[in-house]
Amino acid sequence: MLPTAEELPAQLAQAEIELLLGAGEISDDLLAAGWYVYSVGATRTGLEIYPVDRQLRASQTAGHIFDLAISSGFLVAREQLELTFAG
Repeated sequence: MLPTAEELPAQLAQAEIELLLGAGEISDDLLAAGWYVYSVGATRTGLEIYPVDRQLRASQTAGHIFDLAISSGFLVAREQLELTFAG
């Protein structure tokens, strides 16, 4: 269900273009990837699962995906609040 590391930038670019043209919404796969990288960024540093720089990049990527989803205008209020808080 999750895009590969090579597919993710392409999906992000496609979503940005579609939103810029006003004709798109964020796919479920991209949102699932956003939640996955959010979990990487939210992992406690003390567990030493991921290096800090990777956690920061994961948080930035998740925030960007969530911002795109909010900008799409296709979410209900609860989903918007959820993604705003997570982002």
